[in-house]
Amino acid sequence: MADKDKPDLRAVPNVPPQMNLLVRMSHAIQRFREEDPKASLGTIEVFLAIASYPGAVPQKDLVRDFTETHPNGTRTFISTMLGKLDGDAARALRWGSPLGLVQLYDDAEDARGHLVRLTAKGRRVAMDMAQLLGGK
Repeated sequence: MADKDKPDLRAVPNVPPQMNLLVRMSHAIQRFREEDPKASLGTIEVFLAIASYPGAVPQKDLVRDFTETHPNGTRTFISTMLGKLDGDAARALRWGSPLGLVQLYDDAEDARGHLVRLTAKGRRVAMDMAQLLGGK
């Protein structure tokens, strides 16, 4: 995101200070939607969950952690969201245009498992979103 395109994060006039976080959250969601204008909040939440891990995460750990904090999150839900976030062309046939924000690959330590990590593009989007929220 070019500096000239970044929204002004200073206090919004006539908005209580505690509400400015909500404005910044809205800007972060808008940044994600530059990649996919029709992205659901569920897709964005799964993306942010992946971004919160320092590196690759086993898909089963992502499912476990996500479903603990999201009662409606299921393995199928997460698999669907990963299909939308992944850049794999075969999955794109099922889920639509690949976003290329995450990569799924086989887990060498678990023959039945997969690892998930952000791609370089995914890291850029996550960093942009963090900056919009006031992070570094």
